[in-house]
Amino acid sequence: MSDPYAAPQSDIEISEGIIDALRGTRGWVLFIAILMVLGAVGMLCGGGFMALGGVAGAASGGAAEAGMVLGMALFYGLFSFFYALPAWWLFRYFRTIGDAVAYQDTASVEKALLAQRTFWRGIGILIILFLLLYIVIVGVVMLAAVFTAL
Repeated sequence: MSDPYAAPQSDIEISEGIIDALRGTRGWVLFIAILMVLGAVGMLCGGGFMALGGVAGAASGGAAEAGMVLGMALFYGLFSFFYALPAWWLFRYFRTIGDAVAYQDTASVEKALLAQRTFWRGIGILIILFLLLYIVIVGVVMLAAVFTAL
């Protein structure tokens, strides 16, 4: 009779090819995640410098221009999040790949695949959001052009 408290056993064997594929992917995942973090930090720094420029412009009397620059600085700060979030997903995928390569069990490979699915689902949602944002921006610009021509 088997022990009801024993860890579940899987009859699925994790082949060396699967482990090699994960091992080969791991470095690239880390590389892209680091680039995304650098992009997010760059956008935050750029937004911070723009905000300083906007404050300096407001102090020198250019309130309208300063408002536009501060708006762009806020935009950069918010959009840095769209670099940082996928980078976080990739770092989690990187970590789970490391576990899968180290333990070479079904549960670890499953966690790695779930982390990969989370990344791609999130990227898909972000792409849909950006496409909708582009449609709104084009519509607003077209309406502004029509009302300006009147």
